Amino acid sequence: MKMFSCFGIRTRPAQPALAKDQSVVGINNVPAAGDGCHLRSPVGKEAEGSGALVRAAWRGAYGAAGKSREHGVAMQDTVSMRPSFCTWVDGSRMHFFAVFDGHGGPVVSALLRDHMHAILAEELTGAAAAHRKKQHQDEGAEVCAWKGALRQSFARADELAASAVPRGTIMGSTAVVALVVGGRILVANCGDSRAVLCRAGRAVPLSQDHKQPARPDEMAAGGVMHHNDGPTGSRALGHTFLNPEITCEPDITITARSDDDDCLILASNGLWGVISNQKACYVARKCLEDKSKNVNAPAGKEEEVRCVCAAIRLTNLAINEHSHDDISVVVLDLKVRC
Repeated sequence: MKMFSCFGIRTRPAQPALAKDQSVVGINNVPAAGDGCHLRSPVGKEAEGSGALVRAAWRGAYGAAGKSREHGVAMQDTVSMRPSFCTWVDGSRMHFFAVFDGHGGPVVSALLRDHMHAILAEELTGAAAAHRKKQHQDEGAEVCAWKGALRQSFARADELAASAVPRGTIMGSTAVVALVVGGRILVANCGDSRAVLCRAGRAVPLSQDHKQPARPDEMAAGGVMHHNDGPTGSRALGHTFLNPEITCEPDITITARSDDDDCLILASNGLWGVISNQKACYVARKCLEDKSKNVNAPAGKEEEVRCVCAAIRLTNLAINEHSHDDISVVVLDLKVRC
């Protein structure tokens, strides 16, 4: 029996923890997805707000869905969707989306879901203060500040996760984090979850899976670790005592936004292990363009419902392809489709 979780979350300051068994929400009970449409201005348009100039950096919708690998077994994947979680020095709103694929239990992935965005907001606040003091605030310095904040956030989250793992157990999580700000998408990845951009119908991977050692120091350290329900790659969070075999350092990519961008898909290996990047993009794009999905949608929530439908459709496909892992999918609609 295939059961689903729908992680659709409205915009709000904090997300409550999901139930231990997340496989209880049927697809006919799809909630409105993330209310990203509070940002009604198109990319780059400036608007007055609270007496200060605020640039609405992203106008879009988002939604997510997932399935536990086995009915009655705790879901080890988690997702975090937090638009406008931080503001950069120029007034640009920053939007945070992430998928965490836990192993050995849901402890670390749940911790990352609840705290990673807050840790990153603290690091970005510090980076913004330092950036503001610089005489030459060029684009290169800005990008360097963002990358530094992401790396430090992963290191802090790794320490926090390791402190929560019971002694003598092996628990951890992958993490793929997308930061949408202004005309750019930053992706920080640690593990085998993945971020894929659909641009004019073509799949553009924004992260690289860490199933095999990618750097000379990783290969020298022994490369890949395999453990029953444990890490299956060279990078993960929560495994401080396994260094240097397992590292928490993320790979970071920065992609300039384009008018041709259709959507961004973040998902755990439960999807990517059985569905190709191109097929996932094709399916998600078709769902987002299908306005028949709007029939029962509340007014103003049509795009959000389509995002949830796209995430559910991708989850269904992975199930039909006999995925044996937890599946979590986040879909961000990057176009104005109303």
